[in-house]
Amino acid sequence: MGLLLKSSLWLGAVIGIVFGLIYLISVLLFKCIIILMFTLIGVMVVVYLKKNAFVGLLTIQDGAVIGGISGFTSAFAAMLVNIPFNLPIFFSLVPKSNNFTDSLSDLGVSILIILMFMTFIAALSSLFNAFSGLVAAYWYEKTENPQIEPENDILIDD
Repeated sequence: MGLLLKSSLWLGAVIGIVFGLIYLISVLLFKCIIILMFTLIGVMVVVYLKKNAFVGLLTIQDGAVIGGISGFTSAFAAMLVNIPFNLPIFFSLVPKSNNFTDSLSDLGVSILIILMFMTFIAALSSLFNAFSGLVAAYWYEKTENPQIEPENDILIDD
């Protein structure tokens, strides 16, 4: 399970960096598509792991865990990619002060707020991706292990 968690962590981070870079250069409609993709990262990671035979049988709980971890790391990585480009906006929100220590404490508070916001959005992405990973694992479970239905005939041996 540790290798599975580590691979979903790294795959989520790589996908997040790629989506973060795409998000920077996109127009408004394309940003909506990228946001939709951030809800489907759990499915993408589960499908990738199954197609390349990194995992054998997946339970529904495994799919939810993989989706949640990859969703959290991808959203956090995408926001980390976007921070340097959005720093002028963040610094404009910091109130100007004549006292140097007050301005530093205000900057520290704004950085703390940014980190809290990033964590909240990543947790929200984790929730959506846990559900999408759960659905993907459920689909794989039902297609790979078809249930044999018993026949309605009753056979009695003499």
